[in-house]
Amino acid sequence: MNIWYCVECGDYHFSEPKTKKDERGRLQQCSLCRTMSIVPLHRLGQVFPLDKDNMTLESFGNRMRQEFPNLTFDDPRPEYRPLNYLIQALNRTKHFIHIVTESIDGFFIGMLAMKYFESDIEIHVIVWHPQKMYPDLKRLMEHSVFIKGYERGVRPFARGILVETISEAHQKLIILDGCIAFYGSANTTLDGWTRPGELIRFTNDLEEIQNLNHNFFSTFVLKKRTKKQNRG
Repeated sequence: MNIWYCVECGDYHFSEPKTKKDERGRLQQCSLCRTMSIVPLHRLGQVFPLDKDNMTLESFGNRMRQEFPNLTFDDPRPEYRPLNYLIQALNRTKHFIHIVTESIDGFFIGMLAMKYFESDIEIHVIVWHPQKMYPDLKRLMEHSVFIKGYERGVRPFARGILVETISEAHQKLIILDGCIAFYGSANTTLDGWTRPGELIRFTNDLEEIQNLNHNFFSTFVLKKRTKKQNRG
């Protein structure tokens, strides 16, 4: 399954959009942000080996749906806890990762940094309080080659990982390849994904996920771009 992906706003389609292309035919116009930013994402190799069952992200999502028909995580057994499923899903993600969260910690930043080794994977994070990331980003910058453009706690930007502040975005959402979405009350932190009382749900309905991405991710990115252009 190919994905036509807008690198500007993060909107995507599973079929080629009927929009105009650039002179070389490499880029297409995004119907949401109107920039010539749509590129096809193809099947990519991944650094994380699959399980022995060689399960894809799509089939893994189907297994999750069978095990959790109510789309909630309340099983006390460790192997059925939310974090276990999120890590397995991340290992199978090949094309793009979208995250909207109030805060993100070093645990998740580290996982995203590892995913960057899978060439050309798009990782885009919207965060409400970026200042909570600065200590983790600083350590990552000092001990690895990932961080580019990080300076004095301003504009956290990792090579291959775009992080931007949108204070209006209070939703908690993780979208993987447009095939699985996790959402609820938990921030993208180890604490948020392990403590009792957080609501964490998932869906693998492709149409529902595309609507979640359009309404709660891409539209917010577009609003920020529009505000920035109006100020300029």
